Amino acid sequence: NESDDNIVLFADTGNHAIRRVNRSTGIITTIAGDGSPGYEGDLSLAANAKLFEPRCVVGNAQGELLVVDSGNHCVRKIHVSTITTFAG
Repeated sequence: NESDDNIVLFADTGNHAIRRVNRSTGIITTIAGDGSPGYEGDLSLAANAKLFEPRCVVGNAQGELLVVDSGNHCVRKIHVSTITTFAG
């Protein structure tokens, strides 16, 4: 069972991905980005999308993740496991 206190999210800028770390187990999971730079994947699985130098990831009150996709000059939104462009 995972609590929010055991989860850390971070932007893996150089690998064009958003990662999730379970602090209890040490397991790292890719949430978004397939590892290659680009802009692709709206309305599809976030893990299969292309990001370009993401810099920041934050959660909102709705449980969504907002990602500053700096190389693409936009903000991407991840809801459940689907990614869309939120702004830009």
